[in-house]
Amino acid sequence: MAGALAALGAANGAHAIEIGTGNPDLTARWDNTVRYNVSVRTDGKDPKIANAPNSDESDNKFDRGDVVNNRIHLLSEFDLVYKSRMGFRVSAAAWYDQGYHDDSVKTAPGLEARGSYDNNRYSSFTKRFYRGPSGEFLDAFVFGNFDIGSSTLRLKAGKHSIFWGDVAFNANHSVAYSQMPNDSRKSLASPGVEAKETVLPLNQLSAQLQITDTLAVAGQYFLDWQPNRLPEGGTYYGAADFLFYGPDKFSLSPTLSVRRAALRA
Repeated sequence: MAGALAALGAANGAHAIEIGTGNPDLTARWDNTVRYNVSVRTDGKDPKIANAPNSDESDNKFDRGDVVNNRIHLLSEFDLVYKSRMGFRVSAAAWYDQGYHDDSVKTAPGLEARGSYDNNRYSSFTKRFYRGPSGEFLDAFVFGNFDIGSSTLRLKAGKHSIFWGDVAFNANHSVAYSQMPNDSRKSLASPGVEAKETVLPLNQLSAQLQITDTLAVAGQYFLDWQPNRLPEGGTYYGAADFLFYGPDKFSLSPTLSVRRAALRA
């Protein structure tokens, strides 16, 4: 971590709307949660990091007392359910972070020619996920619950997330580590964000058979793959300037660099 932080967050703007369908067996619900986070850097730069050729950009981006995150985040969820047995769900997220309104990349003195971004400006990829305004769809799946004798079979098909076991701090500590990709960029930018927003959904088929009140069997078959999302180089939490999908190049010397466009999602 490039220095200490003071963070403040609020997520009191949760609103649920029951949408009338005219059919007592069909329910529609639209939930919206607005979250606001602000973080301030409380410690100064570490000279060993701020002057290193491959880690200077992250530590130099913000000075002591600067606002690191000034982020508003929206989670919107829509569920349509028939007889509490089947239906579909769609969710999406949107965000804007005024803390990254300045898209310039800060290098150490004398290292300007070794910047990991073209013209020392954030790429469109980094600006999308760090500044915005932008957004993305999350869940998009259908589901059904079926009785098999005294047991219940729950099926889902489409883009959704499953995590067998939860964790309070770091996904690496979870029993479900690597089951689904994790969005660490969002976790760091929005302290207090829920797991349903940081566990990234994938296209898959999943099933759970509830055999007894205390015994269930579950499985999933992936139709998709996505990597974990980690802090991009040149941003406050970035581990190295040339990582991961945001930077334009990996600088080997002031006159030699390797382009990274082919690695972008």
